[in-house]
Amino acid sequence: MILAFSPTFGLVTAIAAVLLYGLLALASKRLPAAAASAVLLAACFFQALTLAEGLFGDPPRFGFAPAPKACLETPRALALHRRFL
Repeated sequence: MILAFSPTFGLVTAIAAVLLYGLLALASKRLPAAAASAVLLAACFFQALTLAEGLFGDPPRFGFAPAPKACLETPRALALHRRFL
C-alpha cells in the first residue's frame, strides 16, 4: 500500500487497512465467504478513508503515487470480492 497519511487520523486508518488486508491474506481459506467479503470491504473502506484524508487534509498529501494506486485498487478489490462469493 502506497499511502501518504498524516500522523493522526490517517495513521490509524492506514494501520487498520493494513491489518485487515493481512487478516484476509492469512485467514482467507478459513473464513466463510461472507466474512471474507466483509473483511475485504472494511479494508477497502479504511484505505479509501486514508486516501481521502490525504487528499482533503491540510496540507494535501495526495500525489502521483496514490493516484494510480487508487485506480488499481478498485478492479483488484472487485476481483477479490467476486472470488470470495
